[in-house]
Parts: sequence; structure tokens; C-alpha cells
Amino acid sequence: MLLKGHTVIGENCRIGAHSEIHDSIIHDNVTVTSSFLEDSEMEDGSNIGPMSHLRPQSHIGKHVHLGNFVEVKKATIDEGTKVGHLTYVGNAHLGKRINVGCGVVFVNYDGANKHDTIVGMMPSSVATQT
Repeated sequence: MLLKGHTVIGENCRIGAHSEIHDSIIHDNVTVTSSFLEDSEMEDGSNIGPMSHLRPQSHIGKHVHLGNFVEVKKATIDEGTKVGHLTYVGNAHLGKRINVGCGVVFVNYDGANKHDTIVGMMPSSVATQT
């Protein structure tokens, strides 16, 4: 396990071998199994891994499950959502209690611009921007 930068780890967390956490906030009761987290936040009771990656600006809500080989970049995943395995979630907002199937890739780049993807109920903060 390697902790770098301004990383904060809450109470009763389990950070496994071969995990690296850089400049991130890990709340209480979080499990990180052989995964890489950078400039991100995981809320209470969530878990990640093995072999997953939180890239910068990822916010993982309470009781979220991110399984093996999941990559998240600049995304918010709300409470109770499950992203089982072999999935890329980038520039997206996933609502509460969603189950993302195996092998899903959010393709939201048109060759010139990245676009946000919203799955589930539209949060009020996004709705006011449109």
C-alpha cells in the first residue's frame, strides 16, 4: 500500500496490498483492494477492486461497489450503484441504485469534444444548467 500527497483515510477502512492512493479522501468503512486512486473521493461503505482505477475528479457515493477492472474518470456515482467489472465510466453522472453490466464503455467523445453522460434521475444541479 502506498499513500501519497494530501490523502485522508477515515475510520475502519481496509486498504489492501498493491493499492496506491494519491491526493484522495477515503471516508469510513471503505475497502480498497489492489487498486489505484488519484484526486478522488470515496464515501462511507463503498468498495473498489481488485485492479480498478479512480482517475482525477471521481466522486464515489455511499455504499457503491466498483468491481474488478473498473476505470472511473471525472464522474460521480451515486449511492448504492454497482459497477461490477470490465467497465469504463468517464465524464458521467450515474444516479442511485443503478446496476451497470459487464463490459460497458461510456463513449461520449465525438472526436473534438467530450460530452457528459447522465444515467438515472437527473440531479437538480445538472437540470438547472440545461
